[in-house]
Amino acid sequence: MFGCSTSDPEISDVTISDTNPVTGQKTMLQIYASTDNPPFKYNWTCDGGVFDESNSDEYWAYWTSPDEPGAYSITCTVTDDEDRVTDYTFSVDVTARQVETGLIDADEEALCMDKQTVSTVGGIWVSIKGKSIRYFSSSTIEDTSWDHDFNTFYLDLDESFQSYLVWGAYDHSRDITVISSSDSMTVTCQTCLSHEMINDFSIDMINPDKLWIGANSGLHYYDKSSNTGDTYKNVHVYDLSNGPVYTYAATDSGLYALGSSEDPIYEGSTCHAYIDGDEESIVIWTITEGLVCKDGQPLSSQPDEIVCSLDMDSKGNIWNGKYWWDGTSWQSPDGLEDITIVESQVSNEGLVYMRSDSGTLFSW
Repeated sequence: MFGCSTSDPEISDVTISDTNPVTGQKTMLQIYASTDNPPFKYNWTCDGGVFDESNSDEYWAYWTSPDEPGAYSITCTVTDDEDRVTDYTFSVDVTARQVETGLIDADEEALCMDKQTVSTVGGIWVSIKGKSIRYFSSSTIEDTSWDHDFNTFYLDLDESFQSYLVWGAYDHSRDITVISSSDSMTVTCQTCLSHEMINDFSIDMINPDKLWIGANSGLHYYDKSSNTGDTYKNVHVYDLSNGPVYTYAATDSGLYALGSSEDPIYEGSTCHAYIDGDEESIVIWTITEGLVCKDGQPLSSQPDEIVCSLDMDSKGNIWNGKYWWDGTSWQSPDGLEDITIVESQVSNEGLVYMRSDSGTLFSW
């Protein structure tokens, strides 16, 4: 009598987004296997750190390294439809965080930053004076084909990474350069001043055809579908931020939730905002009248240097320049004592990128 036999699942390839992450960094792990008896089930375990929520059908996992440096193991158990099992273990060395320099050359100047938001693990995009926009992550630094040194820019990237729009502006100009995956063109903000200072862009959260243009002369908008625009408010706009429902404008007369009300939700000169939460409950952080505020109220203590920049890390700490608020006190990475940081961005990996007043770029 003849019979047939099957073998255990065979691992054909594995990948990890960073083999040497720092503490508290998110990495993506993938494992590829073959079998005579699909489908597979995947079970991920580790001896330190935590996984993002996943299901057993996914051949990938997102793992955030622990707060203590050291050697850690991450194991994926692959089971086929006949309960045959194969294991694979990733060995990962986690190092302590420290301020990293030399991300750009000494004679280069970082002008502004924008984070990649469409992927769970991603880096940031930086406009370099006299150069192209450059991409930075824990494992790579890459030049792009976007050969512009914008004073401010906004990247509208499709989740497939196949389609994108880059909206960028130079100092003292109302012309907006639009770079797409298929073409490039120039759009003029007709309602802006001829020697305008455009400070920020954002696609409206309610109407994706509307591009908000925050400038010194006012809050303007451009409708992509009709190729028309107008001025919405005659206020000085410092910053535009997206929340779960609305786009927010930080202005010299307060913070506006665009599409919610004609009046500011918080009054007082506001130069930056960060919106945390979901549609059911949000927390609004602002820099208002030179103070870091939470839901309109100044924090009980303030950092030694307050700049117009806010972001939040994976632990819920709010960052203002080189300082972070842990709910009790302000902290700062070692090595930046004599450096003035004017902008900080936390990547989806959890690395903090910081731009100094001289244009030097740091990571932590």
